[in-house]
Amino acid sequence: MKIQVTRAHHQDNPIHSTVLNNRTVSYSLIRRNRKTIGLRISASGLTISAPPRISQREIEAILQRKANWIVEKLDAWENSSDNRLEWKLYAVYWLLGEPYQLIALSEQLQLVPQNSIQPDRAKLCNIQSTSTLFSAQQLEHFVLAWYQQHAIPCMTDRLAFYAEKLGVTMPVFHLSNARTRWGSCNASGVIRLNWRLIQLPLALVDYVIAHELAHLFEMNHSRPSRGAGEKKGAATPGPGSGPVN
Repeated sequence: MKIQVTRAHHQDNPIHSTVLNNRTVSYSLIRRNRKTIGLRISASGLTISAPPRISQREIEAILQRKANWIVEKLDAWENSSDNRLEWKLYAVYWLLGEPYQLIALSEQLQLVPQNSIQPDRAKLCNIQSTSTLFSAQQLEHFVLAWYQQHAIPCMTDRLAFYAEKLGVTMPVFHLSNARTRWGSCNASGVIRLNWRLIQLPLALVDYVIAHELAHLFEMNHSRPSRGAGEKKGAATPGPGSGPVN
């Protein structure tokens, strides 16, 4: 079995979850024509490449055997200095699993798809000549505003999509800056989603959103019907929220 630690990112593949060392770990499963199972840790989490005929039970057994290694590598990646954003021109920033580069053309900051940048010497000279015009604080403000402009409409759209699928009311949601949670749902039904989610592939964004909306579904279905509640004068229970680990 091949084990690899890399900076590669997920494609849109089925998202599964398992519990390893008392920690819920989501992973992307890719079926490929190969003889062995491969585990890969990246900025997007855990990816498993498996032969088409291997069962989910066999995959789960391998994950349990490798639980210590997986959790250790996930923690190392999350705490890595390489994973922190740097506020400088020509740095790469990820949006929905795709790399964008920060450039300055004609003294205007832009974030453009990395693969759209051609090795044009004139452009590179222009970028280098304007690199001293912007402070790290200005670059940070620009990039964070760019992330927010993408995160709010994207997450609003995905929340509406999955709320309809689950048959729950579209919730109030806010962006959070939490360091240890991707999302949370409180007893009032307010969902908080980490703005950093917008850096990940859409499949992982969907996984977190569906997970948090499931709390609303559980709240609705754990309550007595309105008639029963009114007859008995029963108070509506308020389940607590649950973090995505």
